[in-house]
Amino acid sequence: MKRVLLTVFFIAAWLCAVTAYADGFGIGVGAGQPSGLNFRYEMTYEMSLQGGAGYAFLWNPKGVYLNLDLLYFFRRLIPIGKGSYLPIYVGGGLCEVLWLEEEEGKKQLMTLSALELPIGLYYPIPLNGRNHVEIYGQVRPAIGLFGENYRFLISVEIGARFHF
Repeated sequence: MKRVLLTVFFIAAWLCAVTAYADGFGIGVGAGQPSGLNFRYEMTYEMSLQGGAGYAFLWNPKGVYLNLDLLYFFRRLIPIGKGSYLPIYVGGGLCEVLWLEEEEGKKQLMTLSALELPIGLYYPIPLNGRNHVEIYGQVRPAIGLFGENYRFLISVEIGARFHF
């Protein structure tokens, strides 16, 4: 029951964030483990909320990944030019993985809830005074939280987001 409630929470939080319209909101696509849609909402200059939904097909468990993370940014750590910096972020969050497993000829829905620690960087490309595109790369190591699915996972992703 805990896993079902956690899955519902992730879906509801992701849908609320996607339908919100506010400054600092970006939506995009990522490729890797998993590949899919994602968003990032800048709550303050240093803090953002990031989430996504995608499908993992490279290594086990292969299935649907849902994640929601709180990120802290180090925006002036790596200089890349005159007055420009490459922002780096770290954070923490939760991940839910859903996949089908066949047992005794029956398919069964399996779930895994995990605590993840995203680490990444991005490069902003300004379009006009308000909008920009960010190219990002991140690694999200995670560890399962409950019962027999207690295991280590790693997600690796590159992608792009358009910020409104």
